[in-house]
Amino acid sequence: MPRINRDAASPRRGTGPTARTTLAIIAAEAGLSLPTVSKVVSGRPDVAASTRARVEQLLAAHHYLRTGAGRQRRSGLIDLVFNGLASHDTDGVILVISKPIQAQLEQLRSSGIPLVVVDPANPPPPEIPSVGATNWAGGLAATEHLISLGHRRIAAIAGSEDYLCSRARVDGYRSALERAGVTFDWALVRHGDFHHEGGFVRGGELLDLADRPTAIFAGNDQHALGGYEAARQRSLRIPQDLSVVGFEDLPVARWLSPPLTTIRQPLAEMGRAAAQMLGELIEDRPLRSRRVELSTGLITRESTGPVEVAR
Repeated sequence: MPRINRDAASPRRGTGPTARTTLAIIAAEAGLSLPTVSKVVSGRPDVAASTRARVEQLLAAHHYLRTGAGRQRRSGLIDLVFNGLASHDTDGVILVISKPIQAQLEQLRSSGIPLVVVDPANPPPPEIPSVGATNWAGGLAATEHLISLGHRRIAAIAGSEDYLCSRARVDGYRSALERAGVTFDWALVRHGDFHHEGGFVRGGELLDLADRPTAIFAGNDQHALGGYEAARQRSLRIPQDLSVVGFEDLPVARWLSPPLTTIRQPLAEMGRAAAQMLGELIEDRPLRSRRVELSTGLITRESTGPVEVAR
């Protein structure tokens, strides 16, 4: 796969001496060499933070325009990033990390690299395209399913309160209860970490209540797995003594004993949507929308049952 050396000294639309002259002026004002300024413009990591900040300030003062369309050549590569950023040339980045670091976003934006964020923990800046799922609707569907089975004392093990998806799923859970005339009780909501351990610990807290819940809506499938173990250690059977609904529909969900009822999060479709959006950005085509949310859906298996059995 060919690699490219971007002409960072002329990233504006069109060609001509203007951009190069501007960079030369910025280099002179900053007391730096033109190659050093070019490194900052192209997003190279091998520049001291204080130097980068000085150059960025001057770039802003000169209204220096950097856009993805200005890159005349391409590397033929895009990056799928889960943690940290690649330092090589790339045509675009799909960012899949729970909490995008602002410095990372600024590095990509300042270098004009097209970027799409998948399932962001918090809403990204409006100019950055993102792909997510209908988390609120998923929380609503999970809870309505449990209500339809006769459950009224329904607990929730959510993820971190800092996560947008956690808050949306709890809001959907709460809305379903209120629509059914069931009083929402914060004592039945616990916040975990989206890992097995969090589901186990928070599930145990809920199951040790004097008036324990008859059902648990887990914020993700790993929380549900932890809840399974918390129930097993207390000799509670699923679903005879406790109904459990997860969220995500990981491959392991159908192989649990009993198979897990869960909310399917369309992860593959989210990836395809992000890739399509990134392709449009790379081709400098306008996006139909900068925020795409794909539908979740209830997958009913054997971890949920009527409350009459549970009591």
